[in-house]
Amino acid sequence: MLGSAAMVLVMLAGVMFPLWPTSLRVGVWYLSVGALGLIGAFIVLAIIRLIFWCITKIFMSKAIWMFPNLFEDVGFVDSFIPLWAWDEPKKKKLRKVGGERRSKKEKTAAAAPAGAAPTAPAAAAPATPAPAPTPAAASTGASTATAPAATAPRHRQAATVEEVEDDE
Repeated sequence: MLGSAAMVLVMLAGVMFPLWPTSLRVGVWYLSVGALGLIGAFIVLAIIRLIFWCITKIFMSKAIWMFPNLFEDVGFVDSFIPLWAWDEPKKKKLRKVGGERRSKKEKTAAAAPAGAAPTAPAAAAPATPAPAPTPAAASTGASTATAPAATAPRHRQAATVEEVEDDE
């Protein structure tokens, strides 16, 4: 309640800006220009540090970052400490090759029990229509689930989680 009232007052004060006293308008103008200058200085610093990194990347074996914590989640003063640091390249992940990479068929065959016969995929199984309800069952509300099944039971394959490999 109190927060919403404060928000309404702030919005009303913003709309009434032309009616403010001249000294207050000048003070707000100085504050806004100061904030804009600070944001501009931050952007210029980011561009200068990128140019410096590009130059050191071309002419040195390792590049140098000025203010390496500038875009980190730290306090304002900690963003500028240390003054510079070496650019450490990220180590590439090694891909697993050999016995670890198998096809889906091999994985499902290995996951099946030793004595079990291989099952056919569900898409290859012949589709048999369900028995139609008889008029007597439809009128009495009885379901066809109690009728004996004329088809063989279907085997469902258990869901498996496949490994995802990065292509980096």
